[in-house]
Amino acid sequence: MENVKLHEIYEVFVRDLGVHGEGIGNVNGFTVFVKGALPDEIVKAEITLVKKTYALGKLISIVKKSPDRIKSHCIPDVTCGACQIPELSYEGQLKFKFNRVKSVISRIGKQDENKVLPVVSATHIVGYRNKMSIPIGTQNGKAVSGYYKSGTHEIIPSTDCMIQNETNNKLAKFAQDFINKNKITVYNEKTHKGSVRHIVGRIGDDGKLMAVIVTSTNELPCKEKWIEEMRKSVPEVISIYHNVQDKKTNVILGNKMEHIWGEKTLKASIGKLTFEISPYSFFQVNKEQVEKLYEKALDFANLSGDETVIDAYCGTGTISLYLAQKAKHVIGIEIIKDAIENAKENAKRNKIKNVEFHAADVAKYLPELAKKGIKAEVVVLDPVRAGCDEKVIEAIGKINPERIVYVSCNVATQARDIERLSKKGYKLIKIQPIDMFPQTTHVETVALLYKLDVDKHISVEIELDELDMNNKYESVRKFLLYPDNIDDFWESNDLIWIDWREEDESVINYFNNEIGNLIEVDFINNNKKYGDDIKLKYRAKETVIPYMDNMDRDTTIKYFNEIIKEDFEIRWFVESLGDDTLAFCILPNNLWSSLENEFSKEVVDYYFMTISLESVMFDLNIDSVFDLISLRKDNNKVPFVELLKKLK
Repeated sequence: MENVKLHEIYEVFVRDLGVHGEGIGNVNGFTVFVKGALPDEIVKAEITLVKKTYALGKLISIVKKSPDRIKSHCIPDVTCGACQIPELSYEGQLKFKFNRVKSVISRIGKQDENKVLPVVSATHIVGYRNKMSIPIGTQNGKAVSGYYKSGTHEIIPSTDCMIQNETNNKLAKFAQDFINKNKITVYNEKTHKGSVRHIVGRIGDDGKLMAVIVTSTNELPCKEKWIEEMRKSVPEVISIYHNVQDKKTNVILGNKMEHIWGEKTLKASIGKLTFEISPYSFFQVNKEQVEKLYEKALDFANLSGDETVIDAYCGTGTISLYLAQKAKHVIGIEIIKDAIENAKENAKRNKIKNVEFHAADVAKYLPELAKKGIKAEVVVLDPVRAGCDEKVIEAIGKINPERIVYVSCNVATQARDIERLSKKGYKLIKIQPIDMFPQTTHVETVALLYKLDVDKHISVEIELDELDMNNKYESVRKFLLYPDNIDDFWESNDLIWIDWREEDESVINYFNNEIGNLIEVDFINNNKKYGDDIKLKYRAKETVIPYMDNMDRDTTIKYFNEIIKEDFEIRWFVESLGDDTLAFCILPNNLWSSLENEFSKEVVDYYFMTISLESVMFDLNIDSVFDLISLRKDNNKVPFVELLKKLK
């Protein structure tokens, strides 16, 4: 039975936004993504794509409008890839970002959502970007500058982007008009012919402009004219470069850079620090908000002047130098050698001597520092979107800092790493979202973690590779991708099969073996007719399984699950419903969260039922089992817990 049909129109209630700004709704319990729909709206959508676990819908009309819907500042009728949520009020954007961080920190990081502070709002919600990289294409025989339509390389013409600095917009319009006026050829991605590919603009602190003309040709057509007319039309320009990108690639800048007029660098600053910006330099695109972010990182570091700070993933050293103003000594580590050279130049320019920079792999260099006896009171993490490698988390454990300041552009991987760090004895104190990019779904976060008192905290080290949990995770993931191939999963060793006649001690051994026998099991003679009671101990917790008149599998599984819930979760594989032998799967919490993040909670719950102390599994009577099988057939993708409620 299909949940939705291709090209049919359905009424969809939108409950949330996805990471790309698409509305998330449901039709008969089936997830439907509708671009352009906002939370709390009821919309009509035409189904354009149907997959096993979700569908895509095209917004046809809005039945009930969100109070947060506004008229977009954006001029093009079609939203380009630069902004995802321009029709959501700024208050609505902040609410969405706040709720997203809370949800991810709770769901993936297994942390208290109340640790999330209100979002630091932007000083300016339009015109804030100091860097522009705009593609040049052709439409109707004319050159156009603009931005790619989301998920495509189709250019939406625009020389008045609402989030760009006005001078960059002026440069974009000039370039478009100049190319047409002088009949300069434009690069074609399919034929790889033509000259001009991109125009890059960068704005310094003083509002001055650096322009980079990117071509596929070694020669810049009309070079002298470019210089002369750009200086007249865009008087803010003080530096012009010609870059050659002759490779078949999406990378904007090539390796050949020629300075053709004016100054070689721009001046930029963050707080009291000054920087020289070249075409290849990395620098934050929203100066006002990055200063707020760095101030928050400095505040969280709580430096008195006596601390050594390690800045992992230091890049060009901007955070290192900012912290060095209040630290005794800062050690910056970055694997990219060019970035380290820039960091050293930036330190010299700002006359900061209490820093050192090393071009090295963080995961390898941190243990070397520990072996040398170098300790740091504070470690700052600012990794790429993929977050920290597990080896880096291990290495931090060897350095053993008192506190960690974790800066992230991807709260999902940050939450995963916070959960990992919690196993190293660190506790999340607070997390501060900062809105660096209004009109988009992106949000930066700064988290503060403190090392717990080891006398009051028992840390269980869980080596997932040793437990083979990653292989089990991939097996579950493969099943969710291709649920029709259930036989492969059914016959794998990744399910724990328990017969209704199974001895309860055996049930405990099955699950305990899966997690490396981390549970201490003891037996207590309470003179009960069913025999000894079972006592479980994990970390600092212990419990005696509270059987009634007899031992039973449901109670054993539920209380085993209860005591390990801080780190692991047992779920019932509901496809085994109707047999007298039921299947279960146990994974670390973060891996269940990863599956929910990829496939949606509804889909994962449909196949793998979460178990609470109220759950009924082996104790379901046969009539209820048949009723549930029928309900499940007629309510495809409705989580099993919801079907149990219907049955009741």
